[in-house]
Amino acid sequence: MSISELAAALGVRPSTLRHWHAEALVTPDRDPVRRTRRYTPAQVRDARIVLDAIEFLVSREVVRTEIRGRPDTVR
Repeated sequence: MSISELAAALGVRPSTLRHWHAEALVTPDRDPVRRTRRYTPAQVRDARIVLDAIEFLVSREVVRTEIRGRPDTVR
């Protein structure tokens, strides 16, 4: 899924997803040729978790720790 597609699905701007990437909240893969951000199903799930957590005022550090601390079960 592209950054534009995910942003539209979440109702956020692409710049929000870039910010989350810079904050190490959601780290997308890169298209090997075009170098654009591509989101796997697991990364889409993580982005939804980040959005929910931010909406419920959970700290970004807690979100980062939780996402990094569990194994990927969906790819």
